[in-house]
Amino acid sequence: MSILPLANLTTLLAALLVAPAPPLGGHDADGSGAGALAAALAHGQQTMASLQAADACSQTAFLAGYASYLGLQGDLNLAMAKCANLTEPAEINQCEHAAAKAFEDGLDEVVAQYHARKDICSKLGGAPYDPDIDEDDFAQPKFNPLFPFKPGTTWTYHEQTAEGLEVNVVTVTDETILIDDVECTVVHDTVALDGELFEDTLDYFAADEDGNVWYFGEHTQTLEDGLVVSLEGTFTAEVDGAKAGIIMLASPTLDTTYRQEFLVNEAEDVATVVALDETATVPFGTFEHCLKTADYSALEPGVTEYKFYAPGIGMVLEDNPDTGTQVVLVDYEPGS
Repeated sequence: MSILPLANLTTLLAALLVAPAPPLGGHDADGSGAGALAAALAHGQQTMASLQAADACSQTAFLAGYASYLGLQGDLNLAMAKCANLTEPAEINQCEHAAAKAFEDGLDEVVAQYHARKDICSKLGGAPYDPDIDEDDFAQPKFNPLFPFKPGTTWTYHEQTAEGLEVNVVTVTDETILIDDVECTVVHDTVALDGELFEDTLDYFAADEDGNVWYFGEHTQTLEDGLVVSLEGTFTAEVDGAKAGIIMLASPTLDTTYRQEFLVNEAEDVATVVALDETATVPFGTFEHCLKTADYSALEPGVTEYKFYAPGIGMVLEDNPDTGTQVVLVDYEPGS
């Protein structure tokens, strides 16, 4: 049975940092592999020195990638342990090949996520992400016409996908929740595919006195056959390192980039303002003077969604060039 060498860790480190990795493969004359291990340890020391000298954003990018790598290594070890208990050579080979392929594919994703995080660092700067949330700043919230969320407001969106018609209904409830001493409005967001509910989310928003709309968290349920199968994406600001983000700026300016949410390896959405006066046509109507943002996440490298926000309405269009689909507003009911 062939198991990927420990020195594969240096391949990851070389991909994530500028320090070159030592050659992998081969054994010492005594077959111990001590030379490869020593080289790996030396490279690790170089890596730690580079990491300590890096800014907070770059450190986060590396350490998040390293944590994902360790998860992949654990999955690989478990898969190989299962392979070890097979007896047929063909089955063993197939099992090991599948385990190695899963590890390699996962490693490609980890490296891509690292580079996506570093790209975000280049836009936001290297400082720690730690927004100063003062409850007094939310005592007299200012209305933001690009992101209205008065109780009773309802948006209905359609997206025609390869699997069928997705219907997304977003409703502002009259419920509130206290997060980080800030009273947040609860917004109920559901998505159904051909009439079957598969995503049920509660989002928590609050506007500050300047009109910035902050996103304090979400409770997301993914369902299959009516049963909850995942809570992936769930986060609450100031719980387990999560931080609130801004979902809509009070005064958007071109090329401004901002975090919409932040929980490492769970919620890392970012947006950049790309246009201030766009026109969007959807089934519900034609809207002028729209804000256009590019929304993306380090957790999904290479995927960008373009969202159009109309004054007095909110989001009217989401364009997904990677899938060739659009989320379009088909109905809107203002709250009171």
